[in-house]
Amino acid sequence: MKKNVVLTALLFLACAFLSLGLNGLLQVKAQGEIKTETFKMEEGASVRIKSLIDKDGNEIESNGLRFSAEISLEEFNALQSVGAQFGMVIVASDLLKGVEITEETVFGLEPSFYFTNEVGGDTSKIAMLHIPYPSCSNIDKDENIEICGSIVNIKINNFTRSFVGRAYVAIPQTDVETGVVSYTYVFAPYFKEEIGNNTRCIYYVAQRAIEKEEENASAANQKYIIPFAETDRFKNYNYRYYVDHCYVVHNEETNEHEIIHTETEICYGELNSIVIAEPIIKPEDVEDIKDLKFIYDIDASIETKEGLVYAGGMQRLRLYYETAGTISEEHKADTLATLVQDFLDVNKASENFGLHINGNDEDWTVVPVYDPNGPEGNTDQIGVSFTTTQNASKNRYMLLSKQFFEKLRAFGVESIVFDFHTAPDSGKQMKFEAYQEEDKTAPVNIYDATTNELLNKNGQSVTSPRIKIYIRDVTEGGGVLIVIDQSASSNQGKYHFGNITFTFPTTNTNKDNQ
Repeated sequence: MKKNVVLTALLFLACAFLSLGLNGLLQVKAQGEIKTETFKMEEGASVRIKSLIDKDGNEIESNGLRFSAEISLEEFNALQSVGAQFGMVIVASDLLKGVEITEETVFGLEPSFYFTNEVGGDTSKIAMLHIPYPSCSNIDKDENIEICGSIVNIKINNFTRSFVGRAYVAIPQTDVETGVVSYTYVFAPYFKEEIGNNTRCIYYVAQRAIEKEEENASAANQKYIIPFAETDRFKNYNYRYYVDHCYVVHNEETNEHEIIHTETEICYGELNSIVIAEPIIKPEDVEDIKDLKFIYDIDASIETKEGLVYAGGMQRLRLYYETAGTISEEHKADTLATLVQDFLDVNKASENFGLHINGNDEDWTVVPVYDPNGPEGNTDQIGVSFTTTQNASKNRYMLLSKQFFEKLRAFGVESIVFDFHTAPDSGKQMKFEAYQEEDKTAPVNIYDATTNELLNKNGQSVTSPRIKIYIRDVTEGGGVLIVIDQSASSNQGKYHFGNITFTFPTTNTNKDNQ
């Protein structure tokens, strides 16, 4: 276990930015061959759980966000032998605005980060100072020393404000003629060279402690999560999270995926709420993939499609889409079976379907329909049955919703075949027409499921109980409005929708085959 050497004096937050044109910077070198090759930031940050104790032994309630770096014992001892001093600079990430935390921007002659002297109207800049590093006698089993620095007493409204921490070592250089000591500053690289790995807010660190059921999870919840829930920032704000839509080529032989394109979607939700990413239509006008067809990969996305909304934009969900030509037949079958079940789920019926009389919503119930030819007690669901509360003397409409077709496009479906008819015991033949939801005067082509014959040419009503619709014929951003004939023979208020089958494209191009 590492020995935590905590810097009790804190280097925090330059108050403002100056011009980015820096000059006259310190150009100094350390004595001898002093190495800092093992000096690096550790990932993330930690939060303070226990209260502070003052010199009289009294508890002082405070919060804190601590960043850490590590260095090998060998290099640490070598640096200490020449009088080097360690420190940590912590800056609110929204104040960085593209400026790096470096020797020039912190300790240069024209620093971007500094303290301000506001005593007696004096607003002069005060350069950041060295913090003497305490002696250390204990080391961890890897012979590494941990350098820590904290920002404390953060206001509750800033619990979701992110901060960046970066450790440094100040190496002295003495001018042999004048005896003046100057310093070279070496900053620890961010963890895996990414500033985001050392950017954290108190609320997010507490969230992760709770999610991972760490030893301090309950205390973190009491100290940070619960108090923030009472603030206006919690009640009135939505917080961002990201969804990466990854388009991949899957090598069935090696079972490896090569991501050939990623689109990132910015979303918003309530802190600590569970969000589920929804698949999207494949991106347009991306040169490398515009001629490819993709299928949403359920299995690859199952563990990365949902999660909590974290503070600081730290949640990143991920969905995968595979090129149609690289997916095995077994994988296709599983994908389609999952999609069919989604449309047969009576609890999701209101998302996928709607019933109306002359454009007004109509009360209706939906129940599962089981295979009538199956054995007694059969539970093989083949469809859903919609029953309205009243008979319609005027036109009744059924809507296959926008969400319905968005799912089909996301899954890479080329066409859908389904039964649509009145209740089997009515003995009536249903007649209907189909139009674009977005343009109720524009018909949607309806084909016979067996012959692929166009059924509604010249505005004819459709009477075939099993039909096919190509997804390409439905306007993106809308659904299909089915207008049911108002005659008493077909407008009885009970309809069956089911026996759904889907087809994937047979090629990897945008040329659909009818």
